[in-house]
Amino acid sequence: MWHIFEQSLSYVMEQELKESSRPLSDNQRRVAVSGWRMVASFIVVQMEIGFYNSDDSGAMNISSQNKRASKVEVVDSVGCCRF
Repeated sequence: MWHIFEQSLSYVMEQELKESSRPLSDNQRRVAVSGWRMVASFIVVQMEIGFYNSDDSGAMNISSQNKRASKVEVVDSVGCCRF
């Protein structure tokens, strides 16, 4: 479910970039798409942390760790994120 949300958000932002009034170069578009993918991944990671680390009352359990938080790697030399 999280992965579908992440892909959907990335797709919507890619479509927005295609329809932007200011044309972007290929490199600018690639960097922008990578940035939105990173934002989508961050949102999903935070949602997962909140979902898996909450108790029955919905309160966060800060002491437990989510291993997926390290999913996004550092940007590469052209500014694109690797997932």
